Amino acid sequence: MKTLAFNERKYPVPEIFDEVQKRFDIKTAKIRENLSPVKINTSISRKILKSLKGAKDTEEWNSQVMAEEFYDYISNLNKWKTEINLKIIKNERQQKIYLEDSQILWWMTGEWSRDLKKPFNQMQVTESSIVIGKELADLVNILPGPYASEAVINKTLSSLGDSNARCTMAEIIDKQSNDWKQILAENYPSEKTKEITPLLLAIDKSNEVEGAKEWLPAFKKLTGFNADEIELSAFSFAYQIYLECLVVKCLKDDEGAA
Repeated sequence: MKTLAFNERKYPVPEIFDEVQKRFDIKTAKIRENLSPVKINTSISRKILKSLKGAKDTEEWNSQVMAEEFYDYISNLNKWKTEINLKIIKNERQQKIYLEDSQILWWMTGEWSRDLKKPFNQMQVTESSIVIGKELADLVNILPGPYASEAVINKTLSSLGDSNARCTMAEIIDKQSNDWKQILAENYPSEKTKEITPLLLAIDKSNEVEGAKEWLPAFKKLTGFNADEIELSAFSFAYQIYLECLVVKCLKDDEGAA
């Protein structure tokens, strides 16, 4: 629904979108707010040692007492194994979050385009906007991404100029090189999400033609949008493409889990 808000589209029931926005913000914040040290419950290990000692000290090898001690030992050992496995999974997830944050911070600080192999400051702020949004999405592996994603985009854009600088959708797409648009289309195909990923769809359409703006009629026929008249800020385009790329990532994850 957030990607559907493109071009400031209004909803018949605005409260629904407001609730989606609220839940989205809560979920992105919780991912990092809920990080806590991974601790293993040592009380189970003490029970294991106690059971083992009880079995060792049993004088009669075939006694009922010894059987019960060994049963307790195996039972507690399995509980401990289960807990350790769960802690390992939790720890691995936390490490992925820390790695994601580290990579995003290095990318933001370096102000270097991973796709284009050049500094962002060699580009105009409007030209770089969807490149920045896409590259931030590349670094996100824990969906739905960091709560600070908007701040990261704004910070990166602001280092190049005014993040509120405006241009049309047609201009921002036609400014991109054909090679980069092909890379974007390969990594984030819009075929299955075209109803809710208008920017990705527009880029797919632009890849099908050679001349600038030749894709406009096909895009308008599919969406009802006139890309030559849609004028938004560089930040809005960057955040929109970021969200659309995450939509495709989410779909890929769901298909991979099926």
